[in-house]
Amino acid sequence: MEITTPAEYKKATQGKSVNKFCDMQAEMGAEALDIVTSTIEKFTKSEVLEVDNATRFIKDLMDKQFGPSWHCVVGEGYSFDITAQKQNLLYVYYTGSLAILLWKS
Repeated sequence: MEITTPAEYKKATQGKSVNKFCDMQAEMGAEALDIVTSTIEKFTKSEVLEVDNATRFIKDLMDKQFGPSWHCVVGEGYSFDITAQKQNLLYVYYTGSLAILLWKS
């Protein structure tokens, strides 16, 4: 199936995460992606995401699993310029339009 419009992209990725960039080691990246997707699903109620609670939960869980200072941004239509440690950056799209940026500084 060829995806040509934003609506087709959103439909094709419904309920899925699309990894845009990850420089983490394979095991760590898979664990971080699982944390992100399960948290987004957990904090989505009536198709509305509780962004504040979700970002805090992701950050706290990553701090526990991989040590401090993790940062998390969840939203739509934002740009970023960050400084991150090598092998500690994950950028994911979830369900087409929601972007999650996770990094350690």
